[in-house]
Amino acid sequence: MKHITSKLLVAMLGVTFLAGCTSSITPSSSSLTPTSTTTSTTSTTTSTTSTTSVTSSEDLKTPLSRGFDAEAVANPGHVYYGNDQATVTIVAAYFEDGDDESIIEFTVGTGAEADDMKLFYENPTAVAGTRYTAEFSLKAGVAFQGTVNGEVFNFIRGENNVVSHFEETANASITIVLATLESPLVSNTITIGTITFTEKVYTATEDIVIDGDLEDWETIRAYEHPLNLTGVTTDTDHKSVTFYAALGDDGLYLLAHVFHDVLINDHTPEWWLNTNFEFFVKGDHQYWVSANPTIVNENLTGIIVSSEYSGEANYESIAEVFVPNANLPEGAIVAGQIRVGYAWKTVGDQITGGEAAGGGYDEYWVPAGTWVNNADQTFVTAEGIFLEDQVNIEPTVLTIDGNLSDWAAMAAYTTNFAALVGTDATSHKDVTFYAAVLADGLYMAAIAHHDVSITDAGNWWENTNFEVFVNGGTQYYVSANGAVATGSGIIVTTAYEGTANFVSVAEIFIPAPYLPIADYQRVGFAWKTPGDDITGGAANEGLADSYWVIPMHWPNNAAEQYYVNADGIFATIA
Repeated sequence: MKHITSKLLVAMLGVTFLAGCTSSITPSSSSLTPTSTTTSTTSTTTSTTSTTSVTSSEDLKTPLSRGFDAEAVANPGHVYYGNDQATVTIVAAYFEDGDDESIIEFTVGTGAEADDMKLFYENPTAVAGTRYTAEFSLKAGVAFQGTVNGEVFNFIRGENNVVSHFEETANASITIVLATLESPLVSNTITIGTITFTEKVYTATEDIVIDGDLEDWETIRAYEHPLNLTGVTTDTDHKSVTFYAALGDDGLYLLAHVFHDVLINDHTPEWWLNTNFEFFVKGDHQYWVSANPTIVNENLTGIIVSSEYSGEANYESIAEVFVPNANLPEGAIVAGQIRVGYAWKTVGDQITGGEAAGGGYDEYWVPAGTWVNNADQTFVTAEGIFLEDQVNIEPTVLTIDGNLSDWAAMAAYTTNFAALVGTDATSHKDVTFYAAVLADGLYMAAIAHHDVSITDAGNWWENTNFEVFVNGGTQYYVSANGAVATGSGIIVTTAYEGTANFVSVAEIFIPAPYLPIADYQRVGFAWKTPGDDITGGAANEGLADSYWVIPMHWPNNAAEQYYVNADGIFATIA
């Protein structure tokens, strides 16, 4: 293993956030936070101005100042609190010299928004363009969801250990927002202890050795962007899996760090009956490594190392895998990015809070919001695992805006399309699908007349949506709540003056690098709004169903998918 000694920058910062008094804050030069490095120690005194003051009766309490990003950057070493004074009242804010803690006590009024209370801190020895890891303890009086440098953290009541990786910019080194759009701002008590800034020095992904040891991952960039699942019930919260992935010049590297209760490693020849790490690449291309060392997957180099664990879980395991470029699916890597879905499984060892079983008990450990072999696969680059597309190739031939006027002169719009019209009592409902392979990628559209429109459900499939499968099982979608799988997409819905209640126009664009070079692409189409049934379709043998599919053309059945080229959609092709 390679050991890298990084430059260590230590900033002593203490912050406690209370909730409930009525005093105000006066600024003081002693609110400067002492900072030290491994080579020198520097102290700076800076006076700041505060529009609100809190007076402390204790000599060791030094007031903090109100300010925002600019004030923090201009005065490194100071903690600033940035509150919207119309919705957040500062009750106390001071630096506790004896404990090296800064304290902010605030109450929240009605109408508060997610970013109405923030904290800012600038590392005095930071160098712009340098990447750092900040580590500190945050104690919360009330559990809340917030962000540190844009990354979401679910803070429990009590002590939280925070690790944030970031690149130093013109903005403050640390920005803490004490709420998110999904979690409202609440009055709270928070304590932040010593903050350590470590300058990052990275090793090459290609230097990783597949030996079941996490140590050489800790010095690569991708280590900073893992994907985690931890049990959410009292009987499973001691179990967890953290997935790491990195795309190297020579192939795909993956690691799973797992705490679990059951270990099975003696089944042959069925690899899946043993403890295993399974993953899929670019849709439904499956790979795996088994805890039974006698079962070998020839498509990869892999190992699972397990040991008894002294904590609540019975075992700690590390699964490590390398798939060379030659063994990855054709066209899987697009502009330095690849799609991957992950699962850990041991028969009889269940976890909660994952994607399987709707977050309930299941032995298939898949992180929530992802899935192994569909459009909810993650995006992996040299920098780790991401839930959002990191490439974002924009369309150039047509505009994805929910208006098909730019399709009007194309044969793919006027002649070569595919349609489903409801029968009997649903004859007022219909959907027409359009598609064309143009110079920059695959364009697809749908016009649907329907009775139900859903735009505010949490999961994309619970909303009105347009779903397609390309070249077999690779899934893409656009949802009326704004969710898009990959590429660009939109659904525009308006009230309809005809017999249906709504008319929707959906568009999806898949960039050319995601597609194989061929004379045509195979595509399957579906329209769906939960609860809005049609009859005469392929689903449910033609009886009422909300999955609107043209008969004989099931979306993810490669043999039944349409042929699409520049001229449109065809059931067969010469």
